[in-house]
Amino acid sequence: MDIAILLATDHSNINILCFTEHWLSDVQLQVLNIDRFRLVSNFSRSQGASGGSCIFVRNTIETKDVNYLRNLGKEGVFEVSATELFTTNTILACICRSPDSDFYTFLHTLEVLISKVPSIGKNLVT
Repeated sequence: MDIAILLATDHSNINILCFTEHWLSDVQLQVLNIDRFRLVSNFSRSQGASGGSCIFVRNTIETKDVNYLRNLGKEGVFEVSATELFTTNTILACICRSPDSDFYTFLHTLEVLISKVPSIGKNLVT
């Protein structure tokens, strides 16, 4: 189903959209328009196709960039986009892992992310 149709009909209460395997470049994501939503974070591959993660939030939701988590990203292993939602004191992370990547490297990086967020007094949603 087309996202625009979905959002315009039965699911008007949706405020956050998280996508993995978007296959788009940074430039393509920047020009992608989803009515009443804005791109707040993304990870796109610079080498090869496929992969990636991104987060769109409704225009009325206030967010803050969290580069310290996005810097954990590694192409093909831990492709993370993340944002802080002010009203709920929550960090939202969207993660994509290539099935042929090193699973233990992925788990280690996920553990770093999971331990880092509560240490700064935030809730984590992945």
